[in-house]
Amino acid sequence: MISMTRMNNMHEKRLLSPGHLPRQVEGFAVYEVEMIRKDEGKRVSQVPFDQSRAMAVVLPILHGKEDPIGYKYPFSITLKYYYMKDGRAVYLKRDVYELVLVGVDKGAEVILYHRRGLLRVTPEELVEKIVNRASQISQSQLKFDYFDSLIHC
Repeated sequence: MISMTRMNNMHEKRLLSPGHLPRQVEGFAVYEVEMIRKDEGKRVSQVPFDQSRAMAVVLPILHGKEDPIGYKYPFSITLKYYYMKDGRAVYLKRDVYELVLVGVDKGAEVILYHRRGLLRVTPEELVEKIVNRASQISQSQLKFDYFDSLIHC
């Protein structure tokens, strides 16, 4: 989960193929990660997924206060694509994915659905990116980030 907060507002260079141009252009993708919340009235809202929201979920699990097995944590991941023309960013269609983390014994299962868009980033690429980000974050980093966020409250 912490790795997904680090993907929020991440920029990544990509070669893009706009439909109105005969060639590929150099552009970039911007990642937006939001947590999907459903209330009892079945209303759905999406809120930006930041480090404080991740800590609110992760810390009770780390301290053994909650058992994550069977819990489902739904997220929306949007990749917005842009290329530069005459010094300004030109927006292209976006890809929208729904990612669900399901707590399983000693880990999490990742379920990813492509909701809409042109699949400029494949689901496999996206899962690989999330897993790579997660493997970069160590337990000590997690503790440091938590105390750092407490200081800034």
